Amino acid sequence: MRLTTVRLSRRAVLRGSAAAATGLAASAFSISPRAWPGEDSGTGPEGLQQALDGLVGTAADPADQPVAALGMVRDGGELWRGAAGYADRDAQRLAHPAIDYRFRIGSATKTFTATIVLQLVGEGRIGLDDPIGRQLPGLVPGEDRITVRSLLNMTSGLPDFLPILLPSLRHGISSYEEYRRASFRPIEPRDVIGQAVAAGPRFEAGTAFDYSTTNYLVLGLLIEQVTGRPYRTVLHHRIIRRLRLLQTDLPAGPALRPPYLHGYAHFHDLAEQWTDVTRRFEPGWSGGGMVSTLADLSRFFSALLSGDLLRPDLLDAMTTTSGAPPAASGAPPGAPDGGTYGLGLQRDDRSLRHPTWGHGGDTHGYNNRVHTTADGAAQLLAATTGFPARTPRHGPPYEPFIDAAFAAIGS
Repeated sequence: MRLTTVRLSRRAVLRGSAAAATGLAASAFSISPRAWPGEDSGTGPEGLQQALDGLVGTAADPADQPVAALGMVRDGGELWRGAAGYADRDAQRLAHPAIDYRFRIGSATKTFTATIVLQLVGEGRIGLDDPIGRQLPGLVPGEDRITVRSLLNMTSGLPDFLPILLPSLRHGISSYEEYRRASFRPIEPRDVIGQAVAAGPRFEAGTAFDYSTTNYLVLGLLIEQVTGRPYRTVLHHRIIRRLRLLQTDLPAGPALRPPYLHGYAHFHDLAEQWTDVTRRFEPGWSGGGMVSTLADLSRFFSALLSGDLLRPDLLDAMTTTSGAPPAASGAPPGAPDGGTYGLGLQRDDRSLRHPTWGHGGDTHGYNNRVHTTADGAAQLLAATTGFPARTPRHGPPYEPFIDAAFAAIGS
């Protein structure tokens, strides 16, 4: 792919102004005519922006499509960024591609946590096959059989806390009352874990795969136990400050620092089309509580996969999948499984050029996804707002853009 230096064009400004007048918001970076292979076939910059524009909702269907969509494609030193929709729907403020908005990244937090755990493994402070009860006795049932590795690769058997705190999400919809109870005050990680494991494990550790954020809350407590420092402090010391991820944090309170994308959710027990859910406490903590931007996520995943944060043997371990069978059938296409999920990283094989590694995140108000090649040289990133929607979706809302981006980098 050939991408060129980006700048905001007059055409994009005019298009954004027209969109604002009609209630459809879209903006894009301009790419000069000396662009890249595939432009004529719709996989060039215009095709990327069209894919992004196609994600956002319209006045006729406001609660079924994302409110905003951001996209980023990087191949070596070349970069494309685009935006569509509203950064703030209530204020009718358009999303702008030149602004690096903060947003809640949900489960993409897990890759940060897994990286810290593997750094501690590299320092000899813990072992991948150590039972979790060695460091955290009495925290979870089966502590002598659940290893650090099984927590990282989702084969521990610990139940996910999300269906317990937010049971309606199992059906692809959301209850405002459930959301309010889970998000309007901070909940201690140990309390969340206690609720999740009260009924015991789903299966014997190591025998099946089940995606569970509870695993990563346990790993957050493990990091605190081993280092003697709060998880947030360790996160800043080992990753955020080291890589100068200036827009990334694990917020201690409910607010986000501007500039940020407002997050929106549809609740089946409220009349509103969209409810702003930006301000809240995140029970996901070390498994889903972080805030970041596309640029910071790009920098982190590129540094990780190019070997700047882990030794080669530990990065190999991180990209080794368990092969464990699923604990239950019916997972949506593209969902993590034992064949694609390593230690906090998920592989995607849709590219014919080479597989990518990354992670996604779905949390009230926000969806995002990062794909990075094994050498960290090429990346596809997307973020949308508007989750859950009024009608349950079949797959993440950003997938049409990701498909266009894979085509753009020569898959």
